Amino acid sequence: MYMSRLDMALEGLLNISDPHAKAVWTRMGIQSADAYWGAPKTKARELGKRLKKDHTLALQLWAQPIHDAKLLSCFLEEPKKITALQMLTQSHEIPFHDIGDTYAECVAATSPLSYDLLDGWMNEREAPFAQQVRRLGWTTLYFLAKRSETLDHTFFEPYIPIIAEMLHSEENWVRESMNNALIGIGKRYPELHSQCVEVAHSLGDVVIDYGTTSCKIVDARVALIKKSEMAEAIQA
Repeated sequence: MYMSRLDMALEGLLNISDPHAKAVWTRMGIQSADAYWGAPKTKARELGKRLKKDHTLALQLWAQPIHDAKLLSCFLEEPKKITALQMLTQSHEIPFHDIGDTYAECVAATSPLSYDLLDGWMNEREAPFAQQVRRLGWTTLYFLAKRSETLDHTFFEPYIPIIAEMLHSEENWVRESMNNALIGIGKRYPELHSQCVEVAHSLGDVVIDYGTTSCKIVDARVALIKKSEMAEAIQA
């Protein structure tokens, strides 16, 4: 029997669904209008590799009222074919950060179109999923700092004082993404390392509510210690 590419993708998601993943969602208090099948992100990534990049299929999956389908869409998207309008529209349709973080990694941070969208995302207050839009902005910045081969430290420097000033007043999931961005910038760019370390220490403990899970925030004060400094501390 003939199966469309969309049918194959959805069947693939059903085959990798995990009831334990759905239980984690419940413990974290996640609420979404989309159905959730429990497809683990790692297995969805593997499914995406088997299906291969496909812009049309990515759009079809994103349109499904299924959380897992949107997640898989990120792995299939072809950044060179995405438009700024599409990226702006989809950024306001992200209900939770597993999709947003994957979108930042696989779509937004792979396209220079995101450069002009970052500030708008980081300052979004009116959208239904405004917290997730702001998190998307900071997570995209993190992946740009981690992987960009064209941007230098001057692109990222203006964001450091914003993190210093705004992190503790932000909502839960945005705080986590700002903390990650600070770490990513400081670890990638030697010119900004000391500034990031100073901000990390001025911020002190960053508190994130992960529900009843065992997840813990990465301490920027520790993460930004250089390997040479860590070796010296161990030997002391």
